[in-house]
Amino acid sequence: MDNKKVVLAVTLLFLFISLNSFSQIKNKTLVNKFSVSISNGGYWRASNYGMKNLNYNIALQGEYKINKNISAVLNTGFDFEHFKENNISFDPNLNTPSSTKLVMFELTTGINYYIPIQKKANAFLTTNLGYYNERVFISSTLLKQFENVDENWSGKFGINGGLGFESGFFKNIDWTFLAKYHYLFSEDDNMKFVSINLGLKYNF
Repeated sequence: MDNKKVVLAVTLLFLFISLNSFSQIKNKTLVNKFSVSISNGGYWRASNYGMKNLNYNIALQGEYKINKNISAVLNTGFDFEHFKENNISFDPNLNTPSSTKLVMFELTTGINYYIPIQKKANAFLTTNLGYYNERVFISSTLLKQFENVDENWSGKFGINGGLGFESGFFKNIDWTFLAKYHYLFSEDDNMKFVSINLGLKYNF
């Protein structure tokens, strides 16, 4: 799918849910409930880069229930990627294997739109925008430890959207599933990836 079409689709979804949420506030009783969820899972680059490597993440989300169907959310988390390459070197005159670690930090905000399925089960759509920050570490057989390639974190603006499911687990605790597509505004083709997370949510 063309990158511009992806960005346009996610942006329109964000605007639609946002406008719909504010229009429904007047017609529905406010729940005013807070919740916090923690989850972990995996993520895969949407290009060939890193697709065969073990990538994992951990995420934390704060949520404010505007009404029965709409929630404002704040997301944060870390993505970790580790892979090895052969015949890659720091010096053009050398030929040595290397190992790369990527760490990405996410801080985004957006809206969840819930669709009731059963009494204690909901599907939901999510759309978010915000800031992503990535740092790269590389080691080779010539180095005793990983060295930081970038002196500073490389920050990028991005958007994401996806589909999730939650169901009652125990009293005020729900278990959650969420799959999202992330798009970072960058000339690097590797700044698109899919994340899948399982977690628990505590409702205050």
